This record gives sequence, C-alpha cells and structure tokens, in this order.
Amino acid sequence: MTNSSFEELMRAENRTPFEFFNWSLVGVLKQGQRFESFPSNAAGTFNDTRGLPWLFVGKSYAAGAAQGCFVRANSQFVKPV
Repeated sequence: MTNSSFEELMRAENRTPFEFFNWSLVGVLKQGQRFESFPSNAAGTFNDTRGLPWLFVGKSYAAGAAQGCFVRANSQFVKPV
C-alpha cells in the first residue's frame, strides 16, 4: 500500500496513480491460500497505470498471511471460490 488507506484510495476525488507494480512487496500469498477481496467502486478491480486489473486483499484466512495489499487479478494466479 501507499501511505493512503483503502478508504482514501476509494474516494472519487483520489488522484493517486495506481502503480501497484512499483509499490513495496509486503508479503506473499501461497498457492491455494484463500483471501477476501474488497472491490473498487467502479468494476470490482483496480486498474493500474498500464490498464492491468488488480484485486485488493482485505482479509486473508491464513495466520500471518498478507492482507491490506493488492494482487494481480490474473486467472493464472487468482480464481474465485
């Protein structure tokens, strides 16, 4: 995450460029690990400055797992359950 909270990122007047690929790595979600995503106001995903979709990981169901971060919304890596 940036220095902004999720709520700040969601504000309509927010002008923070979504350059997720340049943000610091905060953790790793392991294969098969479940998490809950909080969708954007627009379409469920957040598009970065390259137009690629990302999901916000609001809650993770494994102890010590990353949360409060973004993951690429790519069907090779993320599948809905």
